[in-house]
Amino acid sequence: MGAGGDRAADLLRTFNAAIGLHQAGRLTEAIQLYERLHRQLPRHPDVLDYYGTARHQLGDNRAALTMLSASTRLRPLSAATRNRLGAVQRALGDRRSAVGSFRRAALAEPGIAEPGVNLAAMLQDEGSPDRALEWARRVLAAQPNSFDAVVRRGAAYNALGRFEDAARDLERARRAQPANPEVCLQLALALVGTGDNARAYDAVRAGIVATPAAYELYGNLIGAGAPLFEDGALASWALRALALNPLSARLRANAGVELYRDSQPAGAVRAARRALLLDPSLEAGLQTLAAAAFQCNRPALARAAARHGLAAHPGNADIAYALAEVEFVSGDLAHAWELYESRVGRSMFRPRLSLPPLWQGPGTETGPLLIASEQGVGDELIFLSCLPDLRRQVRVPLVVEVDQRIVTAVSRSFPDIAVIPRQLVPGDARGQFFDYAEATARHGLRQAVFAGSLPRFFRRDRDRPTPQGGYLQADPERVAHWRAELARLRPDRAVGVVWRSALMTKYRARHHAGILDWAPVFRTPGCAFVNLMHGDVQPELDLLREREGVEVQRLPGIDLWNDIDDLLALLAAFDVVVAARTANCAFAAAVGTPTIRVAQSFNRISDGRDFFFSNVWPTLKRDAPFEAGPAAEAAARLLRERIAAA
Repeated sequence: MGAGGDRAADLLRTFNAAIGLHQAGRLTEAIQLYERLHRQLPRHPDVLDYYGTARHQLGDNRAALTMLSASTRLRPLSAATRNRLGAVQRALGDRRSAVGSFRRAALAEPGIAEPGVNLAAMLQDEGSPDRALEWARRVLAAQPNSFDAVVRRGAAYNALGRFEDAARDLERARRAQPANPEVCLQLALALVGTGDNARAYDAVRAGIVATPAAYELYGNLIGAGAPLFEDGALASWALRALALNPLSARLRANAGVELYRDSQPAGAVRAARRALLLDPSLEAGLQTLAAAAFQCNRPALARAAARHGLAAHPGNADIAYALAEVEFVSGDLAHAWELYESRVGRSMFRPRLSLPPLWQGPGTETGPLLIASEQGVGDELIFLSCLPDLRRQVRVPLVVEVDQRIVTAVSRSFPDIAVIPRQLVPGDARGQFFDYAEATARHGLRQAVFAGSLPRFFRRDRDRPTPQGGYLQADPERVAHWRAELARLRPDRAVGVVWRSALMTKYRARHHAGILDWAPVFRTPGCAFVNLMHGDVQPELDLLREREGVEVQRLPGIDLWNDIDDLLALLAAFDVVVAARTANCAFAAAVGTPTIRVAQSFNRISDGRDFFFSNVWPTLKRDAPFEAGPAAEAAARLLRERIAAA
């Protein structure tokens, strides 16, 4: 075989491998192969079709639109490609174009059911059930056994008030797929319409037992009371489902998941343990038990569950992450950082397109190195405390990706490093993933490392916390401005305070104290307290003044949420900052201000002083649960010490 034949065979193998990964749901890996094929075959209709479809499935609908449009121009008679183009247009909100694409696909190849089914669904969503019914009938004329078309016809009958016709279609569909949640829901609506409430109730219960994640079914079971995502509603619904089938390990594990999400870790532990009695290797049960036991401060149970879970399900990133949290507190720190790498495999970790190969540590660099952003801006600044270590040990150009709000501060602090904003895909309203194609081309990137992976190389020894304090340089002119503003508080010491997260959830509330719980801090003599809380906190400040006689100052002329560069300057001007586990705590640490953390240390690695910053003092030991009283008393004692030292 000649060179041309070898190349063709290699391309075919790559294409088949990409399709295999795509069909297995491994989209990020599939896209990497599609990218390679697209570079070599930029006008191949199949490559454009499959690559565009994968980008659509990851949410990058703008790129998908370009590729699928190009594919349809090259192959205008392909009904399947035009149908996928319609799905992208619908996702982008271009309903008119989507209807046109689905219609052309359905007319081009009537034997394919999907375009007509999609068209019927869109027409019904637009309030045209009569036209939806027409298209469902067309599909069934060509494909009498199309399950989706039967469901669409039943749904259209429901919308038209023809409940008996709907019930006949939907009973037929339920015989084919008894666990399908949409069928159960539509059948219940049809049966209610015919007055058969008992059978409707049975249909909804059957759907819940078969598909506990279909929460719209729970809404029909318990009535039209609470909004879909009201606090506690999902846990309540999961427990109702469990009551229908108490011997189901899957339903018990589902209840544990929802209790954990509702910040009821003790209940989640009980539900997960009972699920594991029924099915000892149940993945969801082991995952929930590991995470919930850690939140209940039961590290031995969490470690045992996680180890069992990884033995039974070695690829489960959430279980590995749960074990990392335990090891941070009481295990081998180097091993904890290795386990922490599992975070990139969790569903909440945003996919990265065109990411250069991962760097494997000092000495393995081959060219310009990207430090990729991740998680929240506070975590970002904690991890970037390792940047001076990285700069000392590598000799290649560095490119750091950070939150747009701290680009200026990081650039000021590291003038020899290129700093870029987060490479979120333009046009994606949810900001669901990153694309590094442009940054790689502009900076010649050869390798990448996530910011959260830097401690794996530079912070591996629990007994050797960094001697470094702050590393970030605030704007000196703004620091001088804020020092002048704070000088009017003299002779008292200027103390910045942030007592809780700006976005309080049930989960976060378990790790934060109320403003009155901080009374021992506010009673510290010789201090003038200044608010660092974003949002409407005046009612809390009024309550503190009424109960404790303490006036917390509010400084005008600063946006505490969006203008982080000015916030960093203000933080650098304080004598001391007292902060809950928030981004502001990390900001104060990063600029070198003496900071009292009203919580355990960052990542709960160290006692007495923080592992990442020598200027941060946690108020709780790393293995202690959060308790507002002891945390506040310790904060007051540390504040007195810091004031005396100053």
